[in-house]
Amino acid sequence: MTLSNRDLARLVDETVDAITDLAGHFHHGVLQRMAEAAPGASVGRFDRPVVAGGRTVADPTATAALAGVDDLPALHRSELERALGAVRTRLRRCIDIAHLYPEPREADVADRAALARLNGCVDERGCESCARTTGPANAPRFQPIYSRLSAPVLVDTDTGLTMWLCEWCWGAHRRWGRLPTLAELERHHAGQRVDWPADVPRPA
Repeated sequence: MTLSNRDLARLVDETVDAITDLAGHFHHGVLQRMAEAAPGASVGRFDRPVVAGGRTVADPTATAALAGVDDLPALHRSELERALGAVRTRLRRCIDIAHLYPEPREADVADRAALARLNGCVDERGCESCARTTGPANAPRFQPIYSRLSAPVLVDTDTGLTMWLCEWCWGAHRRWGRLPTLAELERHHAGQRVDWPADVPRPA
C-alpha cells in the first residue's frame, strides 16, 4: 500500500516523536538502571504494567521468556542494541533518499532574468535605474524589471519621467521618494548595506 504524502509526513513526525521519547529515557539513566538491576529478579516484578510516555504498557518481554533467564537486564540490553542497530540502518537509508531531493536553490537575479527572458515575460530593457551603472563587460547593468509592475513608474512628478524599475529600485523609490543615487546603486550591487539616505527625512 502506498501512503499519501500527508500520511507519510505524519509517519515521519511520529517516528521523530518516538526517537525523542527514547532519547529522554536514555538521558534519564535507563542504561544505568539496567546495570544496577539485580540478575534473577522475580517474574512478578516484570509482569506488572509500567507507565511509559503517559500511557500504561506491558513489559516487552513476555512472561514465558523469563523462564531460565539469569540476567534479564543483559537480555534487554542485547535486544536494545540489535533493535537500535536495525533502526539506525533504516533511518540512514531514509535520510539518504530524502537528500536525493534537496530544497530547491533560490534563484538569484540572473536566474530570474534568464528564466523570464526564456518565457517572454519581461521587457528586455531591464531596470532603467540600474542601467545608469556599469555591469559586467563594462556594459550598462541589466537587472530584470520588477515582476509586479505592469507599467513604468513615475519617478519625477515635475517632468513626468517614468522608468521601468527592478524590485530594489522600486522599493527604494517608494520608501525615499526618489531614485537611488549612483553611489547607492554601486553599494547595493556590491552586496553592501545601503543606509537610509541623509537627505531623506525618516517617516514619523
